[in-house]
Amino acid sequence: MTAEVTAEVTAEVTAEVTAEVTAEVTTEETAEVTAEETAEEATAEEVTTEEEADEENKKEEPQDNTDDSEEHDFGEESILKNRQILVGTVCPDHKVYMEYTSSLLATKEYFMQRGTNINWYMINNSYSPQTSKNVIIANFLSNPDNTHLLLVGPEFQWSPIEIERLLSYDKDLVCAPCPVPGLQWNKLKSVAAQRKLKIDQLLIILTEYAIDITDAKIQDSLISVKYSELNFALFKREFLEKVVEKYSNLKYSDELLGEEQNKYCYALFDTRFLSKKKMMRNTDEVFCERLKSIGGEILVDIGAHVARFIHYPVIGQLDNLLAINNETQNKSKLKEVIKSKVTKRKRKKIISTNV
Repeated sequence: MTAEVTAEVTAEVTAEVTAEVTAEVTTEETAEVTAEETAEEATAEEVTTEEEADEENKKEEPQDNTDDSEEHDFGEESILKNRQILVGTVCPDHKVYMEYTSSLLATKEYFMQRGTNINWYMINNSYSPQTSKNVIIANFLSNPDNTHLLLVGPEFQWSPIEIERLLSYDKDLVCAPCPVPGLQWNKLKSVAAQRKLKIDQLLIILTEYAIDITDAKIQDSLISVKYSELNFALFKREFLEKVVEKYSNLKYSDELLGEEQNKYCYALFDTRFLSKKKMMRNTDEVFCERLKSIGGEILVDIGAHVARFIHYPVIGQLDNLLAINNETQNKSKLKEVIKSKVTKRKRKKIISTNV
C-alpha cells in the first residue's frame, strides 16, 4: 500500500513539474520568437526608411554627369578662361615628331573646350638656333591677345594636363623637367650593383635632366633653380614685357619680319663665350643668367611629366627619381645608425641586419 501511494504521489509531482517546465519553456520560446520578430520588423522598417530617405536625397541632389577621369582640379576655373596660348617651336630641319603633332592637336581640342585659345608658331632654318627663340618671342608679343607663351621642342610628347598644371601656378616662368636625350647607360653597372630596383625604377634612375639645382629652393612641387633647359617652358606675357624693358640695349632689327614684330626683337637668347673658363654658354643658359641678374625666378615643376623622342622615348619623371633617391638615402642612414649602435655595444658576435 505504501509503495502504491508513493508511486502515485511521485507520478503526480512529476506531471506537475513537467507541466510547469513545459509552460515556462513555451512562454520563454514564445517571448523570444516574438522579440525576434519585433526586432526584424523594426530593422525592416529602418531599412525601408533609409532607402526612402536615400531616394528622396537623390531626387533633391543635382545629377553630376561629368567624368572624373577627365577632370583635373588645378585651382580656380578662371585660370583657363579668357587665355590665349602661343605654342612656339624651333624646327631646325623642318620637321616635328609624330608624337609632337598628336600632342599639339590634343592640346588644341582640350583647351578650346575650356575657353582657352591655342595657336602655334613654328620656325625653320631661316634663322640660326641662336636667334630662333628671339623671333618666337617677337611674334608672341606682337599680338596683344596672347597671354602665355609655351616654348616646346619638336621632339617632345605631352598631355594637355601638363600645360594645365603649369598654368595653375600662375607664375612668371614655369618649366617641365626636360630629360636629356638618351638614357645614361654608363650608370647601369654601378646602379645595378648598389640597388635592387625594378625595370621601371631603373629607367627613372638612368634618366638625366638639363637642370642646375645648385642652391635650389623647393616649394611643394616647384623648385627654384639656377638653370633649366627651356624646351617645355611657360611664360606669362607681363613677365616677358618686363624682361625686354630691362634689356632694351639688346634691341635689334630683322629684315625678314614685319614692322610690328620688329618692335619686339631683342637678343635675349644668345650664345656667350667665357674666356676664363674657355667655355661656351648655350642660348638657354644665357637667357637664364639674364633673368637671374634682374631678380627673375626660374621654376621647375617636378610633377610635370613630358617625354622626349630621339631614337626612343625618354620620359621625364623627376618627382619619382627624387622619391627613389630619398628612399635609398633614408635606408643608408638607417643602416649607419644600426651599425653605430652595434659598435657602441661592443658585441662579440654581430648579427647582420637586413633593412
